[in-house]
This record gives sequence, structure tokens and C-alpha cells, in this order.
Amino acid sequence: MCANVDALQSATSPRRLPRPDMYSYESINQVAVDWAANNWYLLDDTREIILLCSHKLLDLEGELDRMLCKTILSVQLSKPRGIALDPNEGVMFFTVWGTTSPKLERASLDGQNRKVLVNSKIVYPYGVTVDFPTKTVYWVDTYLDYIECIDYDGNNRKTVLRGSPVQNLYSIVVFENNLYVTSWRNNSILRVNKFHPENRATLLDGLQRPFAIQVFHRQRQPLNYDDRSGHPCQRRSPYQCNHVSATSCILQHFFHARAASWFFWPNRPRIQFPVVCALLSYTML
Repeated sequence: MCANVDALQSATSPRRLPRPDMYSYESINQVAVDWAANNWYLLDDTREIILLCSHKLLDLEGELDRMLCKTILSVQLSKPRGIALDPNEGVMFFTVWGTTSPKLERASLDGQNRKVLVNSKIVYPYGVTVDFPTKTVYWVDTYLDYIECIDYDGNNRKTVLRGSPVQNLYSIVVFENNLYVTSWRNNSILRVNKFHPENRATLLDGLQRPFAIQVFHRQRQPLNYDDRSGHPCQRRSPYQCNHVSATSCILQHFFHARAASWFFWPNRPRIQFPVVCALLSYTML
């Protein structure tokens, strides 16, 4: 279901996503949104894939009730568990643990340039979140009972808090100076100060198996761009893709030309945030 966050109880706000043709939504366990390009990232831990889906894309009949999706990650992805995006840097972060070694990885928003950030002293990593101002990634490990962080390059790993105060954690989100986590120990939501973890509190308890947690605020969806020209993934001209029938704007920190189904504009002047126009080998959902 989709709904306006300011009108969750409105009779007209909730909107059911179209029924999948290829497989069930039951295996989608995490959703992340690229607010710059209006793309959705769906994490499927049963099929062990990550999908990039275009948001509100017109189909051939002019309908809006469909999404076009492309599998961007499917290799060496044993049981993906959590995902977080930084559209301004053009990167995603995700946790995996299954039949292969557990790890925290980084990749470009098109699934390229994968890099393992953490693969030691990690067992059951679940939730992951990004602190945009400091370019820091936080994640939780529900087996080792800790909250840890690392920078975008895989350096400066630190333990924020571990032990009994943070047992059986599932999801995490950062906002300003605090981390918010869901715990299955007491079915609760905890707040932990990221600088002074001894400053912590239980905000809610006695919940029914709390899973994902998010904070909705404009600071959690920053857009870094020149105010005169606007964000490249949000303006139509001159970066509109006219040569493909289904397009998706992806911000990439490292810009490379893509072969086969990936295109770019070779004659355009270089801009602060390179944009890739993707021809989607799509699945109708």
C-alpha cells in the first residue's frame, strides 16, 4: 500500500500497488526510495535480488498503475537483509547473511562498483541506515548485539553500543544526534544518542514484533545541487531522455559509460552530478 504520510487515515490516501504478474510481494522484505529520481529499490530475500523500479512511469496505454523494474543485483547476494540509499553520492548500502559470509556492502545505484565494507566480526547484520552529513553508515547485528558504524570507504569502524541494552535488534534509522532502533527482545523502539550512547531511552514497548522504522523529515531527504539549475534527476531539460521508451534517472558518484542497455549523453557538458539514463529490461508489476 502507498499513502500520503500526512494523511495515513484518509479514505482517499491509501493506494494499493498493482498486483504482481511475475511473483508475489510477500517475498519483498525491504523498500528504499531514491527521492531525487523517484525510483524504488525493492529487496527480495527469497529470490535474493535487488530490483530498481521506476516510480509513476507511464505505460504504453498512458496508465500510471504500473512500475517498470530491472534486476540490478542478483549475483553473490545470499539473503539480503537491509538497504539504505544516498542519492546525492549515488550509492546504496546493504547487508547480507545466508549461505555465504555475512557482510555490509556498498554499490552504485545501478548495482555496479560493489565493494565489501565489513566482513569480519559480523554475524547477523540486519538494518542499515546512512548519516548524510557525516557520510557514515550505521548497522545492527542481532546475533552479536551491537550497533556499529563505518564511513563510506570502509574505514573508521566504531562500536556505538553493544550488549544487553541492544539485544535482538532488527531495524535502525538515524536522525540528527540520535539512533532509533527496533528490538525484538521487548518488542520495543529504543533511542540511542550516537555520540553519548549512555544517553538512551525506551520510547515504546509491548509492540507486536516491530520491524522496519523510518523518520520522515526533510533532513532525511537532502538534495545537494546548484539552486539555479536544480537537481539533474528532477529537471526535464536539457537532460531529458528522448531515445528510450522506459527511462530511469540514476545519480552516480563514479561516472562510467554503460554498455548494452545503459546510455548517457556524450555531448552534454559535465555537470556536478552525472546522470545515467537506463533502458530497463523490465518486469511488469
